[in-house]
Amino acid sequence: MRNTQRQDNFAFIRTLSAYFLFTFIAALWLTVTAAAQNINYTVNNLDQTLRGGANVDPRTLNMSFSVTLNDYSGRGLGLPFSLNYASKLWRIQFRNTLDGNGTTFTDTIARYAEHSVAGWTASVDPVWAEYSTQSYDSSGQPDCRDCPGYPGTSYWIGRVILHMPNGGTHELRRDNEAPVLAANPPPMSGSYVAVDGSRIKFSIDGSTGTQTAYLPDGSRYVIYTPSGVFPPTNNIAYIDRHGNTLNYNAAMHKWTDTLGRQIGLTHNISVASAGRRDFGKLAHLSRKKSSQS
Repeated sequence: MRNTQRQDNFAFIRTLSAYFLFTFIAALWLTVTAAAQNINYTVNNLDQTLRGGANVDPRTLNMSFSVTLNDYSGRGLGLPFSLNYASKLWRIQFRNTLDGNGTTFTDTIARYAEHSVAGWTASVDPVWAEYSTQSYDSSGQPDCRDCPGYPGTSYWIGRVILHMPNGGTHELRRDNEAPVLAANPPPMSGSYVAVDGSRIKFSIDGSTGTQTAYLPDGSRYVIYTPSGVFPPTNNIAYIDRHGNTLNYNAAMHKWTDTLGRQIGLTHNISVASAGRRDFGKLAHLSRKKSSQS
């Protein structure tokens, strides 16, 4: 009886050992076969070499990214050239109020890609400042100047929206100024500081109208005879903290760098109404070298 039980135990152990050995050999064979069938050349894979700057703002759900085209190096100051895209293109603009049979209606209109070409802007686009002409009532709400019972005066806040070449904006307000109660907007001259944490300062010369935007890295934009509307029609100088200067010619839509080269991206712009930019195509890059380069 004991011998029979012992033989059965040995047979079970041999069977179990053979099973594990077979499993091990099969797994090893499958591993070698799989390795032979999945040979990949991973040098310069696209997921390692391609770079992108796309991101989605969790507050606005705006998707934006930048495509670098070139970087023109100069004497002490270069001119980067890139295309920037932002997906926030639509907004509802208030136009006026309508009074009918004792009921006040709000008239609005949809605006699309006002300051871009279907969302695209270029780093060589000029910087420009937009004057705010928004009025408020005594409770801080947007003022209805066309509504019945309007008192004839509104509160005005000295505010400038600075549009940067990358398509972004910065809000600046006049230094230590309380809202002004008046029938019409007060003069915009004076000094402004950013309220968005960008540390940009901005000044408007009351006599010449020249605008200067001081950036936190020591550089500045000087905007001559500004119009305050889009598209801008004024000449601009960008001066870094060492005095190197890039000049923008509004008539030619081109920058002149420190080597005398003219670089620009021409947009096919059709202005149908104030503050509106119709869709257009990006035209050619014009680059002209001077005899000094």
